Amino acid sequence: MMIPIGRENYIEGEEVVAILRPDSSPVRSLRQKAEQSDRLINATNGRKARSLILMRSNHVVLSLLQPRAVVRRFDRLNGPVRKDRRYPQSSLFDETNGQRLE
Repeated sequence: MMIPIGRENYIEGEEVVAILRPDSSPVRSLRQKAEQSDRLINATNGRKARSLILMRSNHVVLSLLQPRAVVRRFDRLNGPVRKDRRYPQSSLFDETNGQRLE
């Protein structure tokens, strides 16, 4: 499902790993590394980047929308995003029964 990220730009919703604010130091570093390795996609049309979207392909997409707005659009089209932060999705978490794997 394609998700609108502003100014008639879209991303594939199933490929999204994270939607981040671009103002923290680690996220700025991620943006710089993506730019240096030609993995940065600027979808801001010359405006200020307000969110940074990390894709499964390790591409980084800049959007002019706030992260909250991108998540709302994502929710509207795909259903709610997982909000359980106690057990992040990883190989150490079994989603079928909600148990942590040791």
